Parts: sequence; C-alpha cells; structure tokens
Amino acid sequence: MAAWQDIQESIRNCRTCRRYDGTVFTSFKENWPTIPQPSRKAILFISEAPPIDGGFWTIQPRTVKQDDLREKLLPLLKLSPSGSDRGLQSFCDSGYFLLQSFPRPLKSNIANIRVEELKILLDHPVNTHLQQQIAFFQPFAILALGRPASVAIAMLFPNSMFA
Repeated sequence: MAAWQDIQESIRNCRTCRRYDGTVFTSFKENWPTIPQPSRKAILFISEAPPIDGGFWTIQPRTVKQDDLREKLLPLLKLSPSGSDRGLQSFCDSGYFLLQSFPRPLKSNIANIRVEELKILLDHPVNTHLQQQIAFFQPFAILALGRPASVAIAMLFPNSMFA
C-alpha cells in the first residue's frame, strides 16, 4: 500500500483532475492544503470540497474569515476552534478526521445538481482518490456532511444506508 504522502501527491498531480481545472475545478488561492496522516480507525467526516482558500486543514490568519466547517464542526464535537492551529490537533487527537468528496475547489455551486449528474462529477474523484484514502486508514465510522458526501459514500459502499 502507498504511503499517505504518496497518496496526497498523486491527488495533487492527477492528470485527470487537472483536465477539469477551469470547468469543474478551480485552483486554490495559495498553496495546496497539507492533509496530515490520519490515525487508523479514526472517525471520518466527509464533506463536499475544499474552498479556494484551502478550508479545514488550512490555518487562516486571524484577520480573515475562518473556515465555516471547522467553526461549526469543532464546537459540535465539544472541541475549541481556537489556539494557534484553530483546533486541528485536538480534532485529530480525539480520533476524528476529515476528507472531501472532491479533492479540489469547485468552480461553481452544485447545490441544485441532480444526483445522476453528481455521480458523473464524482466518479473519478471518488473511485480514484477518496477510495484510496479511505482504504489507507480504514476508518471506524464514516459520517457524510451533506448530499455530495452522501452520494460519494453510496458510490463506494452501495450496500450502505447512504445508497
């Protein structure tokens, strides 16, 4: 099995994903977020896609708007989104992890897209990248945060309640 950093590097350099830059995906504003290696058997949350500023795994300067997901999820888990790392270490230390259905920022909003179209858009990212990441650390449980994440999980685990 590939090392975590090798998996992340293959996602960053994926030729198929790069072909969709400008149509489905857009670029990150700054650097690609560094996703730390997950603990085996962590509880995995899956969301839609990272925002252009990097989102959950990116430490935003205090002077700019903070990541909405982190600001909502951490207090729900009784974890503080404060401190120099905005609560990311306590999130991981508590046995949690986050991945996204789409590995890159989306160019446009997909809120009103039909499930059939969503499955087409998710086909490569889910079956190539998300599946490999999940197989790497074998989460204890998976919680889908929203419709794209639910569809992604249904694609990977067709006999699950998400399907």
